[in-house]
Amino acid sequence: MVQKNGTHHQLRKLIDDLYAYWTDVSCPSNNGRQQWEDVWCTYGTCSGFNQTYYFQRTLALRAQVDLLSILENNGIVPSSTESYKLEDIQNALIPTLGFSTVVECNQKWWFGDYQLYKIHICVSSDTKSIISCPIQKSSNCGSNVKFLPFDPEDLSIGTADNMADLMIKMRAAIDMDM
Repeated sequence: MVQKNGTHHQLRKLIDDLYAYWTDVSCPSNNGRQQWEDVWCTYGTCSGFNQTYYFQRTLALRAQVDLLSILENNGIVPSSTESYKLEDIQNALIPTLGFSTVVECNQKWWFGDYQLYKIHICVSSDTKSIISCPIQKSSNCGSNVKFLPFDPEDLSIGTADNMADLMIKMRAAIDMDM
């Protein structure tokens, strides 16, 4: 069982998993570091959990809800040429995640295409289950959405040996047991 009073050593052990499952694939990429900091400072500090527990639960939820597999099992796979109906993407998510997911896109202005960017889900305050979101957002996607592939080899992924100290540099609001 994960304890809620994490240590710096425990946090260091999470870095490789964070790089593997929570990278930033936008360009230029900082490989997730800034995103982790932003998520922690925006949501994590309000959670009542320390940083280690918060990110452990995040990774556990990622394993529980494998969005890529959900989409693939419904014929929605990364493609440079195919577009998918937004309705098909949303319908693929409903059996596992319910009706309150929100698909977010970014738009490539030079092509006018909508590209799958995020899938929002809501989680109970104890982080144990997926819940209906208290405030329902609307999707900003068009009716057709691109789900573009990426090659993880294009990312410069660090390791716990050389990157764990970056977690220490997070804002002063971070509660770490050291």
